[in-house]
Amino acid sequence: MNSNIGEYSINQKKPTALVCPTCSIKKNKTIRSTACGTCKNCQELTFYLNQSYCTNCSNSLHSCCECGQTIKNGDYYIENLERIISLEIKNEKHFMQKETNDNYIQCHIKLIDNLEKELNRTKKMYNGKTVEQMIEIIGKPN
Repeated sequence: MNSNIGEYSINQKKPTALVCPTCSIKKNKTIRSTACGTCKNCQELTFYLNQSYCTNCSNSLHSCCECGQTIKNGDYYIENLERIISLEIKNEKHFMQKETNDNYIQCHIKLIDNLEKELNRTKKMYNGKTVEQMIEIIGKPN
């Protein structure tokens, strides 16, 4: 019996598409189209309409499958995510000031707390990481 399925042996893990941390935090807030897209490199189908690369090209090009940018070092993403999360916290505080319902105020407080925890976790995980280390971190299946 042939132990190969496509390019991968049974004992070998299939690659996971690389999603840079910036796109990762953004995609959690986006409703995706269920239509497939086309890889900009090989013209194979992608999982979603606006993805730049398929899984294989994302890995071989060391680029984010979403935005198409080459994966950067950890400190780059820390700076980027600090900016994004700070803006999110600012927006939540703005909405919270206008809120009159105590339950909704508690939801805003909880979300702000979760955003701060996520930023701290990200800083610990990505601090000082090289491009190669970042590819390994973000390329692991969830």
